[in-house]
Amino acid sequence: MSELPTIGHIGNLRRIDVSEPLERAPYIARGKHILLGQRKFRGQTDALVLLGKCIEQTRVSNKYDANVWLDIRTPHVIYICGKRGSGKSYDLGILSEGLILGSNSKITTKDKAITTVVFDTQSQFWALADAPKDTLTEDLEQLDQLREWALPTIGLSGARLFKPAGEQSDLPTVEDFVLDPAELDADDWCGLFGLERYSPQGQCIRTLLQKVRVDGYEIEEASGGQLRRVRVPATPRYAIPDLVRCLKKDLEMIDQSQKQTRDAVLWKLESLQDSNLFQPGGLNIREVLRPGQISVFLLRNLDNSTKSLVVSVFAKKIFNLMGDYHTKRKVSRRFGSELPDEYRGLPDGVWVLIDEAHLVCPADAHTAAKESLVEYVKRGRDAGLSLVLATQQPSAVDSRVVSQIDLLIVHRLVVDGDISAALARVPANFPKEVSFGSARISERYALVRALDTGEAWVADAETSRALLVAMRPRVSAHGGDEPVVI
Repeated sequence: MSELPTIGHIGNLRRIDVSEPLERAPYIARGKHILLGQRKFRGQTDALVLLGKCIEQTRVSNKYDANVWLDIRTPHVIYICGKRGSGKSYDLGILSEGLILGSNSKITTKDKAITTVVFDTQSQFWALADAPKDTLTEDLEQLDQLREWALPTIGLSGARLFKPAGEQSDLPTVEDFVLDPAELDADDWCGLFGLERYSPQGQCIRTLLQKVRVDGYEIEEASGGQLRRVRVPATPRYAIPDLVRCLKKDLEMIDQSQKQTRDAVLWKLESLQDSNLFQPGGLNIREVLRPGQISVFLLRNLDNSTKSLVVSVFAKKIFNLMGDYHTKRKVSRRFGSELPDEYRGLPDGVWVLIDEAHLVCPADAHTAAKESLVEYVKRGRDAGLSLVLATQQPSAVDSRVVSQIDLLIVHRLVVDGDISAALARVPANFPKEVSFGSARISERYALVRALDTGEAWVADAETSRALLVAMRPRVSAHGGDEPVVI
C-alpha cells in the first residue's frame, strides 16, 4: 500500500454543514483521505489521482479538509457539468495532470503515466506542457493556491499538440493532422454533412461509397468519335476526387437517382476538395497511443460537424485497436502464446477526455461522433478505455452516452433543464439537508445553484451519497483563463 502524501490545509475555504455522514466510501483516518471510484481493490492506495478537498462537515464522522482521491486502476465513465466559468474545463486539466504525472507531483500515487487523449473543442489545453509563472499576472492566484495546498508547479513536458492541417498557429510546438477520406464510413459522411442516414442524400452517400470502395462502376468515355462504356475498378484507398468522379459519371447512379439529390451531395463534396484537413494518409493511431503520452487535439476553429467527425474517427480507431489488443492479450496469457508483433508497444489503458461534449454528441441532432461514443462507453471497459465528458449544457447531451457514467462531478448550474438533466444522472443520493451559512437547503436544485466557483458535488456509484468537494488547483499552466477587458 502506497504512503499517501501530505497535502496543505484549506482553513480559508467555507465550511458547509451536511446533515448526514458519508458512508461506504473507503476512508483513511491518518492524514484524512477519502477514496472514490473503487469497485475493486477497496482501500488500496497505489493508483490514485487527487481531485480536491472535502469542504463539508458533519456531526458524525466529520471529514472536513480530507483529501479526495479517485482510483484509476479500473476504467471509468465520468461526467462533468457546470455553467460557464464554474470549473468544469479546469477539472479536465486536473485529471490530465493526475493521469500523466508521477508520485513526486503529490497529486497521484502511481508512477506509470496513463495514455490520455484530449479533444479540446475550445483549444484551452495548449499550455499543459508549461508550469505557471510568477511573471504572469494571470498565474498569480493559481500560484497562491498551490502554496496553500503545498503542491508543486509542474508542466506536462511530454504533451503533444495536434491542429488541423492548414490552420495557422502561434504555438511553437504543434503538429498537423489530417483525416483520410478512405477511413470515413457512410455514417461519418452523413454526420459531417448533417444528414440522416436514411434520407435520400444519406442513401446516395451509402451507394456512392459502396461503388467507389467495393464494387466499382461504369462510365461513358469518348473514343474514336464514339462513346464506349469503361469499367472503373474499386478504389479502397479513395480520395474525395474519386467520389466526385463517380457521382458525376456513374451511369447507374445517373439513371436511378434524382439529379437534385446527386447535386446536393456533389456540392457538399466539392466544398471539401480544397480543404487541407481531408487528405490521404491520416494520422497513424499508434502515434496517439504511445504509452504514457498525452495528445491534445486543438479543435476550436473547426465547425461543430467537423469537430464531431474528428472525435468519431479517432474514437473508433482507439476502440478497435485497443479492443483487438486486449482480446489478443487475454488469449496469449491464457494459453501461453506470443502476442502478435502488431500489438506490442500499446498501452494497457487509454483515457479520452472531451470538452464541451454537447457540441459533438448533442441530444437533438445526428453527428458523426454519436454512434461512435455510444459504442465506446457501452463496450469500452473491456478494452481498458475510460471516457470523461464535460459540458455546460447537460440537457443537450445524448442520453445514451451519459447513461453509462459511474462518477458525476456537478459544478454550479442555474437553468432548470440543465440541473434536471444533471441530477437525473447522479449515481448516488444527495444529502437530505445542507446548510450554506445561515441558509438551510433541502431542495436538490437549490443545492446545485448554491455552489461557488471550483466547488462541486461529486457523486460516486460506490458511496452512500454525493460529497461536497473543492477541486484542487492545477499544477500546470491553465490556458483557458478569461481575459480582463477593463
